[in-house]
Amino acid sequence: MKLFRVAFVCGLLLALAWPAGLRGESSLTTAAPAVSTPKEPGHGGALHSIRHILGWRLAIAGAVVTAAGCVGLVLVAAGLVPASVARAEQALRRGRWKVIFIGIVSVVLLLSAAVALGRAKQVPALGLVGVALLGFLVWLAVVGLAATAKIAGQRLLKDDEGTQAPWRTVGAGAVAIAAAALVPLFGQALFLFFLCRGVGAATLALFPPPGGAGLPGQ
Repeated sequence: MKLFRVAFVCGLLLALAWPAGLRGESSLTTAAPAVSTPKEPGHGGALHSIRHILGWRLAIAGAVVTAAGCVGLVLVAAGLVPASVARAEQALRRGRWKVIFIGIVSVVLLLSAAVALGRAKQVPALGLVGVALLGFLVWLAVVGLAATAKIAGQRLLKDDEGTQAPWRTVGAGAVAIAAAALVPLFGQALFLFFLCRGVGAATLALFPPPGGAGLPGQ
C-alpha cells in the first residue's frame, strides 16, 4: 500500500510538472526564431524600383515613337501638298520675325477657340468645330515644319542647287529636328520655336499673292 501511495504521488508530481515543461519548451522554441532569425525584407521596394524603371522606359519609347511619327507627317505633307510647302518655304526665307509673330498669334487664337468650343456642352456640334480647328492647327504646323525641314535638309546635304530628291532633303531635316526635340528643355524650346515659325509660314502660304509671283518681301 505504501508503495502504491509513493507511486501515486510521484505520478501526480510528474503530471503537474510535465505541462509546465512543455510550456517552457514551446515558449523557447517560439521566441528563438524571433531573436535569432532576422525579418526578411519586403518586396515593396523592389516592385517600386521595377515600376520606376518601366515608367522611364515607356516614357522614352513614347517620345521616340512620337518623334518618328512627326517625321512621317512631315514627309506626307511634303509629298501631298508640295505647293503649300514651297510657299511656306518662301515665307521662311523672306521674313523671319514676321512669320514668328504670325505663328504665335495663330497658335494662341486657334488653341483658345478650340478649347472654348470644346467646353460648350450645350451645343455638341460646337465641339466638332473645335476639333476641326485643332486639326487645322496641326495641318499648319506640319506644313510649316516640312518647309523648315526642307531648308535644314538642303543645308545639311549641301544641296543648294536642289539636285537631291525632295524626300531626302525633307527627311534629313525632319530627322534632325525630331532628334533635337528629344533633348529636354533646350531641344524642346527649339522645337517650339520651329513650330510657331512654321505655323506662321503656313498661314502666309494660305494667301498667295495674285499672279503667283511669290510672296512679297518683309
